[in-house]
Amino acid sequence: MREIIVILDNRPGALAEMAELLGSEGVNILDLDVEASVERGAASLTVDRYEEALAALRRAGFRAVSAEALVVRVHDEPGALAKLAKRLAGAEINMRSLRLLSRGEEYSLVAIVCEHQDQARELLADVLVSGTT
Repeated sequence: MREIIVILDNRPGALAEMAELLGSEGVNILDLDVEASVERGAASLTVDRYEEALAALRRAGFRAVSAEALVVRVHDEPGALAKLAKRLAGAEINMRSLRLLSRGEEYSLVAIVCEHQDQARELLADVLVSGTT
């Protein structure tokens, strides 16, 4: 799963401008998480037309980068995300983002982007759903 991370100014209308641009390009936002500090924010999104979205954002002057997310399956129970995070920490792999994609009766799907994605892929091979090379 590929995601796009866009750095936005923390001001009224910044997110609207990004979403309007993507809509005008015919790009559908499938998933969106936004976090902001005092001056800047980061929007992490997945879209239906990845290449077109990334090109349109960059042409419009948005600072947009892409990342390949690993999708893993974890038990849907208290502490499951902690176990996953500790597993990565034990291998000294820092997470850049983690997103809960879906929850089921027994399992949840989680998307993770790490600083050392190849090492994370190897470490999590037993729970990996997508993100293989």
